[in-house]
Amino acid sequence: MIARIKTDNGFYNSIVFAIFENGWKSEAIIFNKDNTALQTVRMYTTTKRSIERNVFIYNAEKNKDWVEKDKVEGYDWVLENVTKSLLKTQIDECILSKCKEMQSNIKDCDWFDIKNESDIDGLMYAAFDFHDSYVKDIYSEIGKQYILFDTTWGCEILFELEGKCETNLYQGHGNTVIGDYLPLINDAAMFFHGNLIYWIENWCEDDSEDTAEDNTDESILDLDKAEFHYFCANKVKWKLIIR
Repeated sequence: MIARIKTDNGFYNSIVFAIFENGWKSEAIIFNKDNTALQTVRMYTTTKRSIERNVFIYNAEKNKDWVEKDKVEGYDWVLENVTKSLLKTQIDECILSKCKEMQSNIKDCDWFDIKNESDIDGLMYAAFDFHDSYVKDIYSEIGKQYILFDTTWGCEILFELEGKCETNLYQGHGNTVIGDYLPLINDAAMFFHGNLIYWIENWCEDDSEDTAEDNTDESILDLDKAEFHYFCANKVKWKLIIR
């Protein structure tokens, strides 16, 4: 896993070496900004009025060394040798060297391509599956279309679409009050079908007996475009904008 870590004056990227799940009090083991030491950080900062994200995971890949047990997950060689309390004192130099080697392989970039299922997993992790999001803006440039989502979770997701593009989304979708109800997007699914990449709001939500795999097969050809809001394109990139 790789995350962008929010700081007072921007952000930096770090490998996520372990996560201690505890709701809004969850913590992660990451590098400090200078990549000189490991540290434990709160993934969220909570107040009476708001919840702010500090850790934005955008790459959700987990290799064979990643283990999950109860409410703790991470690289086994980290969990076996490093505890949260140890981070406040001393870290074994061999472990730290291995962590630094992994950290040095991170490639910083503004745009992320959607080329496989792992890329989709990272996007959905960063966007919280687009829960409580809305379409902030839609615009076009020569040969490209852009759709900007405000996730309401401390970041915005900007899509860049190329090739064959189609959508029935519009600026303000999910953020237009209907009576006394604000219909924010509940969730979304993203998948490959043919030579297109689809993003569909609330896909499968009402199909309790169907699976996402079922719906992304032949039934996508019968997509009710009056019922579902979506976009599709041959090529899709996305950008994580931290507020």
